[in-house]
Amino acid sequence: MSDPRTWQQAVPAMGTWIDPSTVEEQVARALDRDELLAERFAVWPSRPDAVVESLSDLDLQAWIDAAGPHPVDGTAPGAVIAIAVSRGGGSATIAAGRRVDSEHIAVEHKKTGAGTLWVAAYVKKLKAELGDALVVLDAKNATAIVASLQGVGVKFMSMNLDEIAAAHALFIEHTNAGAIVHRDQPEVTASSSSPACAHSRAAAGRRGKPPKRRSPSRRRRQ
Repeated sequence: MSDPRTWQQAVPAMGTWIDPSTVEEQVARALDRDELLAERFAVWPSRPDAVVESLSDLDLQAWIDAAGPHPVDGTAPGAVIAIAVSRGGGSATIAAGRRVDSEHIAVEHKKTGAGTLWVAAYVKKLKAELGDALVVLDAKNATAIVASLQGVGVKFMSMNLDEIAAAHALFIEHTNAGAIVHRDQPEVTASSSSPACAHSRAAAGRRGKPPKRRSPSRRRRQ
């Protein structure tokens, strides 16, 4: 677990939108090896790969086909900012989404960085740029940043685990159906196609029922 080459294999986005120092810091701070494997590298040693893979229904080709000129920027209608904080506050990730039209939603990874001290100022700025976007997070998971968000005047909506699981299932279902579009971010696609990410999607899926696949004919045509 101390070899950066191993980190790169498990986290393809390292060096692009995930800074190597973020991974290095999490490894250095980890007190429980299995917890580190699950949290950062999305590996559950006690669960056979075949079982994990069966729980992940994301159609990667549908995701790739949906790439195009769909940035989440400007005064985006119906914009939402999602914040995820790793266990222990070692890192945080910011993503955003907006409605494109009545049938499509655009999503975009905005930033992943080490620690959490940067989050409040970044989210405040992004929220203003997107036209007072709605901010959502799991308050229990994001305890490290709640006070700082409140301190800079950022209001947010808290989601519980059931709501997060439902949102995860809907994201997969709508991606497979072609209703989710995105600005092409090759590093995100590379990360999504890795075995480690399949483990991560499966873990989220354990909290709710797997989404049903839609027929390929229902997908958005480019």
